[in-house]
Amino acid sequence: MTNQEAIQFIQKQIDQIEDLKNFSDSSPKFKQWKKETQTTIKHIFEEHTDNLKDFNNINYMLLFSSDLTTENEFHETYVEGLNDAKAILNAIINEIKQFGIKKKSVRPIKISYKGKRFWTMSNPWVYLIICIAVIVIAGLILNYFSK
Repeated sequence: MTNQEAIQFIQKQIDQIEDLKNFSDSSPKFKQWKKETQTTIKHIFEEHTDNLKDFNNINYMLLFSSDLTTENEFHETYVEGLNDAKAILNAIINEIKQFGIKKKSVRPIKISYKGKRFWTMSNPWVYLIICIAVIVIAGLILNYFSK
């Protein structure tokens, strides 16, 4: 994904915020927007990024309420949450503009025996295929000698 595509995806989520202020935190439209925004952030950055944590920590509802709490107070908290979301999403856009998207790196798998490395590979799928092949070959050998 390019930086420009990432910015467009985030901007699309920001553009929906004003309309969402006419709803509540329990509306299906808000729930869909929130899920799509989380998914967007996950796809742009790694899943455990601070950007996702910041977005997930936004409160859209009162933490404490009583019988005296008005519907307006609930809605004000919801709107404040949306404003916080807008600020965080704008900060994400600025981060992308300044630093770009950090590419997800695949850590190489190092295979060693008694502390001596004899093979390194950077693709975990290759490792999985090799493991399956070793298991199949070991099974064939055991089957051959057990006859």
